[in-house]
Amino acid sequence: ATTLLYLAGILLLACQVAAGHTPRAPALALAIAAAGGTLVFYALIRFTAPLRLAPGVLAMLQSLFAIGCGMASYAIAGPTRAALLCMTVVIIAFCAIALRPRQTMFLSAVALAGMGAVMWWLQAVDPLRHPPEIEAMNFGSLSATLLSTALLSSEMTKLRRRMKRKKQELEKALETIRTLATIDELTALANRRHMNELLSAEERRQPPGARSCVALLDIDFFKQVNDRHGHALGGAVLREFAS
Repeated sequence: ATTLLYLAGILLLACQVAAGHTPRAPALALAIAAAGGTLVFYALIRFTAPLRLAPGVLAMLQSLFAIGCGMASYAIAGPTRAALLCMTVVIIAFCAIALRPRQTMFLSAVALAGMGAVMWWLQAVDPLRHPPEIEAMNFGSLSATLLSTALLSSEMTKLRRRMKRKKQELEKALETIRTLATIDELTALANRRHMNELLSAEERRQPPGARSCVALLDIDFFKQVNDRHGHALGGAVLREFAS
């Protein structure tokens, strides 16, 4: 998905170069840098385990690289530069999947600071092509959008973590229910229902005509143990025999 996003940006740059809005040399350099960065990060993703790179660290590096590409694109884009601001929002949304809310807010602040610096530099160097009021409005739009995206991503991350925690609790509860349904609480052996299932499965596993044997073990005079010494000691005897 990231590769497709970079490819779309490169194609848009090519269209701007063809229309005469963007100089050819900077656009070509940026396209090569974006393509090379994509290949580098793909290699890092494939070799995450040997390199011991945490997903959060890799996502942060990818995000900073993408923000840098977005800043360069805005600087050379010409009159269509405002349309590129949506790419910055997409970058933050992508990273929110792997990053914590604080990291997402940090990236949003970095993107705002970087794009703001580029906008200030453009209006300072060439105010005719980059009117200060236009750049100020672009910065205001980007600020509002990035802040909303960061807050929404933060809430989505909290919701995802809460759902993950609920899923873990549900799996633990199901495991407990499964144990209670198949294991005898006193002896920790298979209960009667589970034993019938095991015997049926064993019967189906046997080839046709095979002879099977089932051994039944009984404790002699066990009732006298309960009558003379009580059920607590009888339970202890059952547990010892079961072990």
